[in-house]
Amino acid sequence: MKNFDVITRELPVEFSKVFDYAADPQNLPEWAEAFKKVSNDNQKAIINNTGEDIEIGITTNVDKTSGRIDWLMELPDNVVVKVFTRFIKIDNNKTIYNFVYIMPEMPTEEEMSAVLENQTAEVHKEFDNLVRILT
Repeated sequence: MKNFDVITRELPVEFSKVFDYAADPQNLPEWAEAFKKVSNDNQKAIINNTGEDIEIGITTNVDKTSGRIDWLMELPDNVVVKVFTRFIKIDNNKTIYNFVYIMPEMPTEEEMSAVLENQTAEVHKEFDNLVRILT
């Protein structure tokens, strides 16, 4: 059963501009629609992608030299969702954004498939939001 997705897209945005913006957890509610609020210390967030607000723990690991931003999100049931991203400079006005999403265990293949499909659609919206905000 596939429990991950890899999504890659070219963004018409300069590397430092998109990386610095995406690396700041305080910006998540502006471009990642599930995020409603991030705590001032960047360790908690309120998300809503199931119709109800839930508080999660969030850890952001950033390395601009390699273009890496990784997020670990701990859900209330102690399940950890892992998102690994990489921004790659193409030229002065183009950046590749590579997004790897690893799903927590789910009871059925159908449920896993449905959640992955939904997450893929959300990531494409997030790419569009980054472009809209930064260009």
